Amino acid sequence: MARCSSTAEFTDEEMGAIERFLISCTVPLIYQNAQRTCVLGTGTFFEVSDRHFLVTAGHLFEGIDPNNLGVPERSGQDVHIVTIGHGTIYHPKDTDEHDVAVIELLDTDFLRLVQSGWQFLSMANVATPDPTTTTYIVAGHPDETVSYDSGVLRPAALFQIYTGRYEGEVASNRSKFDLYLRYGQQASNTYGFKKDTPHLGGVSGASVYAVTPSQSIIWAPEGILRIVGIQVAFVNESRKYLHAKTWPLVEHVLKLALDPSPK
Repeated sequence: MARCSSTAEFTDEEMGAIERFLISCTVPLIYQNAQRTCVLGTGTFFEVSDRHFLVTAGHLFEGIDPNNLGVPERSGQDVHIVTIGHGTIYHPKDTDEHDVAVIELLDTDFLRLVQSGWQFLSMANVATPDPTTTTYIVAGHPDETVSYDSGVLRPAALFQIYTGRYEGEVASNRSKFDLYLRYGQQASNTYGFKKDTPHLGGVSGASVYAVTPSQSIIWAPEGILRIVGIQVAFVNESRKYLHAKTWPLVEHVLKLALDPSPK
């Protein structure tokens, strides 16, 4: 865990519940060919209108063969990797803004496996970013923390970043679809000690969750966490911030997948 902002609002039990929820829906995207096996990025499964999708970052598909892309068949340790199989990739390239990709999952054997091993989210789990939000969470498995053995994935514990908005200088002009979050070279771990933060190769495409007020008298992670975007980059040299694309842009690409016919 990397705490770039306070987690005092949560009890230990609540943070444990948040971690279990994130583990259930934070999907490492594994790329395998004759030269390498790596965590290429991270995605999130969605079910919308009885159709099934994987949402991730668009730049992951540059220069790769999508047929070599797979996911662990379930969350956890010592998990076999299964290829995604037949699907349709929606990745608009008409502007640099569109660093978003949506894969419609059409392989029934693949779906049968992952539906029993992962949680599929819905539009009830998303929201437009609120400028008053103070705490965000990004989770994933940085490639440097994962090992592989004969097609079996052995990840370290899920890496979670608790953070807030970054308001400093950024490498490009800010747009209405951009969200920047703090990420330093060091952050506090679970026990409050300062630790070096890992390189985030393998986390691109991860969902960015905003911590929102609970809408229920019964506390649950699903009641306070809303996906407001996906992480697409971070500043490698000084590790000052994460860069995310906000949910309205993701929703635009998802709508293209749901109805790809020209208007």
